[in-house]
Amino acid sequence: MILKFQFLGLFLLTIFANILIAINMQYTAQAYHSINSPNFYNIQLFIVIIFLSLLSFLLIVNSEKNPSSIIGGVLFFTVLVPFFYFLHLENNFSFENFYFHLILVLFSFYLFKMIADSKIKISFIRTINFQPIFLEYFLFVFMLFGCFLLIYSFGEAMSFGFFDIYDRRIETQTEFSQNRFLNYYNSLFAGLMVPFAAIYAAARDKYIFFFLSIFSSVICFGAFGGKGVLLSPFLAFFFTKFFLLLNLNGYKFLLICITIFCIFCLIEIFLISTGFLNLYFFRRIFYVPAKLSFWYFDYFSNNPLFYMSDSIFGQFFTSNSPDYDKARTIGGNYLGNYQSHANSNIWSSAYADFGFIGIPIFSMLAGLITKFINEVYKIKQSIIIIVYSFFVGLVWAQTSLNTSLLSNGIFFGILLMLFVPKEKNLKKLET
Repeated sequence: MILKFQFLGLFLLTIFANILIAINMQYTAQAYHSINSPNFYNIQLFIVIIFLSLLSFLLIVNSEKNPSSIIGGVLFFTVLVPFFYFLHLENNFSFENFYFHLILVLFSFYLFKMIADSKIKISFIRTINFQPIFLEYFLFVFMLFGCFLLIYSFGEAMSFGFFDIYDRRIETQTEFSQNRFLNYYNSLFAGLMVPFAAIYAAARDKYIFFFLSIFSSVICFGAFGGKGVLLSPFLAFFFTKFFLLLNLNGYKFLLICITIFCIFCLIEIFLISTGFLNLYFFRRIFYVPAKLSFWYFDYFSNNPLFYMSDSIFGQFFTSNSPDYDKARTIGGNYLGNYQSHANSNIWSSAYADFGFIGIPIFSMLAGLITKFINEVYKIKQSIIIIVYSFFVGLVWAQTSLNTSLLSNGIFFGILLMLFVPKEKNLKKLET
């Protein structure tokens, strides 16, 4: 009987969370994009809320506490859920034109989940067991060297103001295009090491790495104006602490986090009348990626596919060389500025490259990568690997799979996981 009430309470929580997301999506559409949204109280939207709530509930009760539940949870709640709600908010799109895209993305998500959670063992994985002091020494030296490299490379061009961040981004794009080493090292430094150091600090109570992560993020912000890297140490640190406190599987944990976050967004909107959280966080995490996805679907349904011609893999599929990459093509056609990098998630980017067939193919590849991370976690049993998976999910929710591996540091992050000390070894050292 108690278990039945727990399931009922959990299902009601999923409904409540989906209602909150839908209200925030509607507010974002109306407040920041001057869109006349349809009436919130309609039967079609009610069916969508119940449908997504049921999917959320089933994912929660059928998942374990592992990296795949974190990555899958991020993709589900920040990509799939906004997909469905967006169609009820945007007058320029209709379900009839994109129903097959939605169905295929939903199918591909479950294909990803099936592969990631499969019971097949990957026998060739060999992890390296270092003492914690070696990893800490590596982190410390790498972070200091990264700060020195950015200061040396940009010097007087560095700026810490918020008003010129977009100008700095354009300037650093030119610098990075001329210096591949600096480009990839910065991606590794800002995209991987800054949040990883904060995660390690929270998981092992080594607070010096948290302060080092904050300092490094400030240097990165001064160099290329990235707002995300400025927030990543705090997000990584408090996300880790909260996860340790609740100790839940990824889907349930993320559902609780999103519910709390959406409540604060609505409190700020209706009681304080500001909307800072909605403008800078909800809009960027939920609404904008959904809109970009449909721009990708809309544009590449009527224009030639890219076949990865904007990446190093393009030579295997096509001889065409486009003037702009996918992100700038969408930015130029929908935002009127070809300097705008309108990156989208792994599914819409796959559609831009290979059409409908690309969506399930890239889902399977993402599932295999996640399966590998799951296997490493089974060996290490480290909370650090689970929490870093959250950033893997965030990257895949906002950029293509192939770009994420090098430009966003996912490949190097997976390698770094192999060096994370086993949890039981850490506990022995603490006792």
